[in-house]
Amino acid sequence: MLEDLTVGNETPTESNNTASGQPISSPRPAYASKLPELEETVVEVADGTVESIPFSLKEKMNFFDMSQVKSIQDHLQDEVDKIRSMRNELEDLKRETLKLSRIRSEQSTTGLYQNQCFRNLEAQLDSLKEELQTESELRGRVESELKTVLEDLTFYKNASKSDADERRMREIREHYESLLEQHRDGTLRGDKLERIAMHSVRNGGNNRNEVENKRPDVELMDTEQFDHKLKRDYLDAIDIIKKLESNLSDLQERYDASCQMAKESFQKVSESIELAKTAADERDAATLAQSNAEHELNRLQKVIEKLVDEAGQRTAEEVEKERIKQEHEIETLKSAQTKAGQCENIQPGKLDPRLESALQRAHCAEQQRDELKLRLETAETSFERNLATKQSEIQKLQEEVKSLKERLEYAESQRNTMEERFKRQLEALSLAENQALEAKRQANAAQRSALQQVLTANQTVELNNVESKRRIEAMDKANQTSVQRWQEMLTKQHTLAAQWRSEAEHLAEQMEEQGIALRGALEKERSRVDQLRKQIASLEHQRKAEVSSLIDY
Repeated sequence: MLEDLTVGNETPTESNNTASGQPISSPRPAYASKLPELEETVVEVADGTVESIPFSLKEKMNFFDMSQVKSIQDHLQDEVDKIRSMRNELEDLKRETLKLSRIRSEQSTTGLYQNQCFRNLEAQLDSLKEELQTESELRGRVESELKTVLEDLTFYKNASKSDADERRMREIREHYESLLEQHRDGTLRGDKLERIAMHSVRNGGNNRNEVENKRPDVELMDTEQFDHKLKRDYLDAIDIIKKLESNLSDLQERYDASCQMAKESFQKVSESIELAKTAADERDAATLAQSNAEHELNRLQKVIEKLVDEAGQRTAEEVEKERIKQEHEIETLKSAQTKAGQCENIQPGKLDPRLESALQRAHCAEQQRDELKLRLETAETSFERNLATKQSEIQKLQEEVKSLKERLEYAESQRNTMEERFKRQLEALSLAENQALEAKRQANAAQRSALQQVLTANQTVELNNVESKRRIEAMDKANQTSVQRWQEMLTKQHTLAAQWRSEAEHLAEQMEEQGIALRGALEKERSRVDQLRKQIASLEHQRKAEVSSLIDY
């Protein structure tokens, strides 16, 4: 009757489907393959001069496109709005089902079938509610993941070349400022060495030239050590990021596969639920028709048996009375004949025609009794034939009920197996999600540590304002789409309610037609019984007339 949802999960374009639900697959973060590869600055100091290699990015800066961030935000908001709209639709459907249950409970003729239908609808609504809860949980997880990704992606929103050049200049400026600070530290150390050398000269030493030669060597060693340390840190960060990217890609593939398996399982579960619903509806209809037919057949059988018994008893009593009367008349005639034979004045030929006419009448009465017996036997045989045909129909209905029960049991077993498979797939999906979250956290931590070592720029207020405006626009669009979807679902709900009302009316009409047909059959049987009674009454009238005529004679 009802379905699409799926424990299931749906994409934004699947709001018009039934049963069932399909899981969403979280988009792979775009920053995993577009991390900027940074190079460090190499500074060489020789003979007191500082020559610097410019701090640059590797070949090109691959920053993120702002459209990707906006599309992710729109997708996330659409999913959230869709979950809310589906919850509202579920509540509206519950209200409509309650109203329909109140309306249909007033109809006494189709009460059993309607109660079963409403039970099926309530079970379907509960399953849809569970699927929506699981879908909301999954989408909440995806939403939290996307929020973490968006927080990281906000750092790369200034994707234009001018912004990249400005950032590069800031990085170079900051790097040279750090080098100048280190140079100042080196000069302070050189001053200390000069003081030591002056002290040694005052003491009579000649080591000033050696100290001046050592000063640039110390600065060169410090810069080389700093350069090597920075290179090592950068290479370690790149290796960690590559490993995390590979792990993230593997986990993403596993997550997509598990989502596909969950989608297939949702489809199979919805199909099994539909089969179970159809089988249950057919079984209920068959049992209801069988019970009605058995009840009507038993009632008609009792009525016919009662009428046949009454007619048989009456005919037997009347035949017995008529036989007794005829025998009594024959005996009286015989006695009269014997007396008449003794009398000489009365001629014997005059009494013989009266005796013959009485015998003929008795013979006609016996023939009528035999005809009535034959009619009773034919009525009994026709009744037995009708009973045999009804019993064959009942056996067929029982066989159909058995087959429907077997189909229902098979569908329930299939549903149980699909539920077990779905639970296993959900467990695997949760494990894959946890692994993906851990990998993403590790990747985020490594990226943040690497970017904190190399990049020190922050967001500007203007970009935040622009982003807030974009989010507001996206929210407005999402609200408009949600309102449209809500209106569409309301129209669909009204159509479903109209269909249910039409089905209830159609069922009521069918039951009324069956009642009318059974009443017509009962009227036919009653008319036949009335005809038999009339025939019996006419026979009684004839017999009374004959008896009165005999008495007159």
